[in-house]
Amino acid sequence: MKLSPNASPNLQKETPFRFGAQLYSVRERCQTPEGFRQTVKEIAAIGYKGVQVSGQSRDIDPRVIRDACDSNGLSIVCTHVPFDDLKDQLDKIIQNHQIYSCRYPGLGSLPMQYYENGVASLMDFISIINGIADKLADHDMRLLYHNHAHEFQRFNGRLAFDLLREQCNENVQFEIDTFWVQCGGGDPVKALRGRSADVIHFKDMLGTAKNGNIICTVGKGNLDWPEIIQTCRETRVQWAMVEQDNAAELGDSIRAMADAFDFLVKQGVEP
Repeated sequence: MKLSPNASPNLQKETPFRFGAQLYSVRERCQTPEGFRQTVKEIAAIGYKGVQVSGQSRDIDPRVIRDACDSNGLSIVCTHVPFDDLKDQLDKIIQNHQIYSCRYPGLGSLPMQYYENGVASLMDFISIINGIADKLADHDMRLLYHNHAHEFQRFNGRLAFDLLREQCNENVQFEIDTFWVQCGGGDPVKALRGRSADVIHFKDMLGTAKNGNIICTVGKGNLDWPEIIQTCRETRVQWAMVEQDNAAELGDSIRAMADAFDFLVKQGVEP
């Protein structure tokens, strides 16, 4: 299978801030090679130019994923990879990302065993991912760490999120998720102005009378998108990947991604 030579995005400092699609949002459609191909075709037809590979069947060959994205003009900006794979199969992960022509392997979540026992277990986790990030850096790759809400619990008066950002080395980047920062009681704008990443997540929150903290389509919730977008333009952010975790369960995940696309374009963000 012939792959186009240069599908990876130029993620240098001068690249303007853009947005792409996190395929985890449409994961129910990406469990076969045929489903994956059709899904990325529809994502590209909406107007997206970059994707995050996440949530697809692990049985789909990385070359099939790369070819499907290439065929639809989509750059593979970043991924999410299970922690055990990063820890135990890093050579294979590096090889897969070289096939993708992708510089940003991502860790989707802090494993429970590393935060339920306090600072000591958190520091063990930090030591592990620092080592992983250093090995990735030898291949011109950067590890993305994606937050949820539990990083905003306090250990001895300190936020776990702050400890992570202080103790992780420079080869670890923080893929700020706007919804989860807000859900944890943080401020997405402040988080973005701290130690952020080249790539982040745009995710919206619908506040309700019951304070349900419901994930919703970007632009249909309560987050301050003009301020978030302006902050992205003023900081290091180069790609914001649109994610809606529950879109796969709501019946029309492609429509949700299209609605988010339309909203962000109207806000003046380039896909």
